[in-house]
Amino acid sequence: MVLKIELFQSGAGTVMVLTGSIASPDVQHLKAHIEEAPGCSALDLREVHRVDLDAAHFLASLQERGIELRGPPPYVREWIRLETPRVVELRRGPRANAPETPHAKD
Repeated sequence: MVLKIELFQSGAGTVMVLTGSIASPDVQHLKAHIEEAPGCSALDLREVHRVDLDAAHFLASLQERGIELRGPPPYVREWIRLETPRVVELRRGPRANAPETPHAKD
């Protein structure tokens, strides 16, 4: 099933209502829609039936940025919860968790 995106204005900003499946190819398209939407404050996920790993990472990153994820199916909510620490770690970069190397003595 294809991803359908609808925009609605609310008092708090723009709400995107998503319907269908979110797969890797949809993530870039969705990113562009979010950047173009004035003050996107929430994604309504009640009609999303399937996501893949890239979509789960992307949704977790949106949530970390403060965009509300409304009504995701339980498995999607759990997957986002499980992926959030990885997304935070990736945002910090590879050096954030690297062990310190001892300095050579002169």
